[in-house]
Amino acid sequence: MRRSRVTECMANENDYIKQLEKAIHDLHGVNAIHVGTECVSETAHGKVVWRGEVEIFTITGHPQARICYAWKYQDVPVEGFAVILGIPPVRTELDAVRAFVARRSKEQEAN
Repeated sequence: MRRSRVTECMANENDYIKQLEKAIHDLHGVNAIHVGTECVSETAHGKVVWRGEVEIFTITGHPQARICYAWKYQDVPVEGFAVILGIPPVRTELDAVRAFVARRSKEQEAN
């Protein structure tokens, strides 16, 4: 029996969310529950420096954070997961993207 395209997309999305939940657990030792997705775009000096979907999770077991933001990224040839805890100054998905962009920029400058 052939799956419908909608079912395939939902299965892929569920796999993606499970991958992010595992990354959150592996990095921070906490359990995560997916609560939503937000589209985010960040610009600097008039250029888009990041655009994509940020997955939002509630987390349990962390002493400071109750929320986490995560997504998969690819910087050829590196692929990875961005996992940003909702600890001030990170209060929103945009804050999480800004923290990620700043960290990646510092890493690139160091290399």
